[in-house]
Amino acid sequence: MKNMSNRMTIKQAAIELGISTKTLRRWEKSGYLVPERQDVTGVRLYHPYLINYWKKLFDLRRAIINHLRSLDGIKKAIDKHTSDQNNTSGQPPKLLTVADLDDFMKASESEEKWNRTYHRMLRELREYPSVMRKATTKFEEDK
Repeated sequence: MKNMSNRMTIKQAAIELGISTKTLRRWEKSGYLVPERQDVTGVRLYHPYLINYWKKLFDLRRAIINHLRSLDGIKKAIDKHTSDQNNTSGQPPKLLTVADLDDFMKASESEEKWNRTYHRMLRELREYPSVMRKATTKFEEDK
């Protein structure tokens, strides 16, 4: 019998992913994330490399959601400044203040930092299948 001690139970996988076991069962039923194998007792067992891959996907998804939220704040600041400039009162447009410029610079720096992180995460995800294949091969050879 193969050594399954390096496999994760559904509870361990759920904790690692930060989701419920109920969600994992639902994903299994839909074919979304099927356990690698179930032992003779019916216990679901997940390969840790697969769970790690899903965790990376979740991290990327969270990063994208957070970035979109920060972009929304930047957009609101730009829209506010633009609406201030579109007055029809005959008054000259308002000039950008130092605080406005600071906000735009911080937003620009934040976006650049996020883009670097985003591209690093995408690169890791793109490379992950080959890393996982190598690790799984080594795992199988070590048995």
